[in-house]
Amino acid sequence: MTHLIINVSEIPLVDETQLVSQLFGVKYKYRYNLAGTKVILIWDEDEQPTPTFISSLMTAEGPYVDLEIVPIILNGEWENQS
Repeated sequence: MTHLIINVSEIPLVDETQLVSQLFGVKYKYRYNLAGTKVILIWDEDEQPTPTFISSLMTAEGPYVDLEIVPIILNGEWENQS
């Protein structure tokens, strides 16, 4: 999986059809940081190339692979996945 962090202000630019909709059998949309200012987007490079809307995002951090995003998520600034 590939992960990208963006500001919530850019969510309207996201084409959700190009993202993962289920993760480990659980419906997935966005993971928000605790401040509610950023979200993590996820897509599967094996099934689909980089989403086309990524180039229009101005606040993107990443992309990160699974091993890179885990320490970021565990830093205490991100909500638990539900």
